[in-house]
Amino acid sequence: MNNRDFFRPRGSVFAAALAYFLLTGMVAESIYSNGVMASWSAIAWCSLFALGIYITLHRPSIEIFDEGVRIHNPLSTEIVGWQDVDVVEAKYTAFLQLRDGRKVSIWCAQAPGRYHSRSVHSSEVKGLQLDGFIRPGESPRTDSGVATYLCRMRLAAFRSRGGNDGLSYLHLRENTLATLIAANIVAIIALIIFHS
Repeated sequence: MNNRDFFRPRGSVFAAALAYFLLTGMVAESIYSNGVMASWSAIAWCSLFALGIYITLHRPSIEIFDEGVRIHNPLSTEIVGWQDVDVVEAKYTAFLQLRDGRKVSIWCAQAPGRYHSRSVHSSEVKGLQLDGFIRPGESPRTDSGVATYLCRMRLAAFRSRGGNDGLSYLHLRENTLATLIAANIVAIIALIIFHS
């Protein structure tokens, strides 16, 4: 995997960091006010919320290589070679349409609302090799537009050099995260039952 580009929306990272900070403050306040032994319930709930924030905001990202792309969605990781990709589009989210008909969504590249295309100025798309009309999801000011553009550039370069040596398709489930969620929920239920 050569020439790696990494994309994760800055807004998601900022929102996740802010949420982690607030949850840490909530746990610290609970420990300060009630002591450690009385704060296990708050610790369990805050860790469940932090895990949810990690899964939905912090983890989703995309790694783009010369040979293909690695997409980190909340509970799965998809590795797709450029030879398997038919087209890269952005409707509600950026996605890869594969030659066999499957569609791989890119969670970290959400498209904006339908009125966003009205606010795009012509100077923003100069030099991007876009047609006269762009969809809202292809705007260079959006996460889906950036991810779509990066993927299209790499796909075009792969096809122009006549490459057939891309990555092989692989779908990986994130069992560790599901196990952590289940363990945290069991701990909360146990705290509720035994705390009463």
